[in-house]
Amino acid sequence: MDKTIFSLLDRRNQAILNIIEIISDTNQWYSINELSQSLDVSSRTVQRYINTLIEFVDAYNEKSNRPIELQLEKFKGIKLIIDRGSNYMVFRNFILEQDDTLFLLSQLLIGNVPSVRKYADDNYLNEDTVRKNIRKIKHFFKDYDLGIANNTLEITGEEKQIRLIMFVIFWLVFKGLNWPFKAIDRNKVNNTINYLEDDLGTKLSEIHRRQLSYLLAIHLIRISKGHVVEMEDEWKSFVNIHSLIKRSHFLNALREDYLIYSESELTLLTLGLLSKPKFYQIEIFKTNVFDYQAKTNSDVYQITQQFMDYFEENIVEIPDNIQERFFSTAFCTHLFAKIFNNIHVDIDGHDISRIYRKDYPTLEKKLLTLIANLKESTQNPLFEEEHFLMQKYMLLFSSILPMTYFEPTITLFLDSDLPYYLKQNLVKKITGYFKFDFNLIVLENDEEEKADLILTNIPNLFEEQHRFSYDIHLFEYPFKPRDFNDIEKKLRIITQRKTN
Repeated sequence: MDKTIFSLLDRRNQAILNIIEIISDTNQWYSINELSQSLDVSSRTVQRYINTLIEFVDAYNEKSNRPIELQLEKFKGIKLIIDRGSNYMVFRNFILEQDDTLFLLSQLLIGNVPSVRKYADDNYLNEDTVRKNIRKIKHFFKDYDLGIANNTLEITGEEKQIRLIMFVIFWLVFKGLNWPFKAIDRNKVNNTINYLEDDLGTKLSEIHRRQLSYLLAIHLIRISKGHVVEMEDEWKSFVNIHSLIKRSHFLNALREDYLIYSESELTLLTLGLLSKPKFYQIEIFKTNVFDYQAKTNSDVYQITQQFMDYFEENIVEIPDNIQERFFSTAFCTHLFAKIFNNIHVDIDGHDISRIYRKDYPTLEKKLLTLIANLKESTQNPLFEEEHFLMQKYMLLFSSILPMTYFEPTITLFLDSDLPYYLKQNLVKKITGYFKFDFNLIVLENDEEEKADLILTNIPNLFEEQHRFSYDIHLFEYPFKPRDFNDIEKKLRIITQRKTN
């Protein structure tokens, strides 16, 4: 989940979700002390969080046909038996839906909060609590140039930004598992999406159908509340809405079934589709979009061509077999950055930059320089969206080379009494586990003193660690999940040391 949205949660719920993330990752026992250290709170506080977690599990199991199990033993600690797939996500979302601030946010976005007093009375809350949560939401909205009107409690700001943040929040919280739009007929929306499939001549995946249903529902809700998107002149260079209306079953269904005749509304919906790389795998869609971009010579089309040239000159050559997909993905990135302002996540609500900026500082520096050069040469404001562009450019880079490619190498040495083939298997397991995160080289027997990190199952080596400049990780065979966690922490420290 995006960390800024996570910060809206009640502190207790934040801690409980962190506990679930820890104890559901591996099928093992975790002591209260371990959780206390991980969360940086007292053992007594952890015990209170666990008591609340027990209540959440009981409430969830009453409603779910796939119950989860929380085990507690006095001298072992706590263990959660849960499938890390859909059941984990459903349980996590169950907790999110109970959070007072997130629920208030969803109601503010839909327009169901007439006043603080009325909302507090209807939800059995203290008015001061509601006001405190509204202040948290206002602070969150600042990052997206949005606000909340003091008198009416309506969301203020550009309508297109409001639509974007609505989709991001509802998708991140519900993931299509529930239908949070009670005023909108879900079946009718799904039938409308069938017309889009007819236009494209293909079936959409279930995920894309659910995302589109959320997107369409949000547009319908905002329109029903009297909020209309303003047409922007440059949108006409991206899409010819008049021509599309004549031949699109989907757009005509919106006009006939929902009485959406506004060109600006239909254009913004279409631009949302144009911002999804998935649709460019459909040949007729891709051809029509790029033929029109070339005809109008849109600035996003020009910039994407310049980006391709700059990327190959300054970063790495783009292989012929991925040129088309690379271009269409870059085009979607630039179009999205052109339409929306102060973007911290993509259209699906993902923000990966916090992970990648920490792990790949050299690559980040190269891409930031690329963005600065493009900003200077094009003078286009879309390059102000540095945060968003950088994470997308990193993903594009990863389609060609590992993101560790430019990062400093870290040398490992395995010194143990294990049989030769067990040692080789262990080396493969470790390097395979970290191959996307670190640039690792395993040293031969006579290169021990060059190691940045020694892995050993011989305790006496660990006792002599102060004699060496490298770090040591002591393990017992077979490797456990905690070994990987401990090694990762040490590898990050070594990376920071080498890049600073």
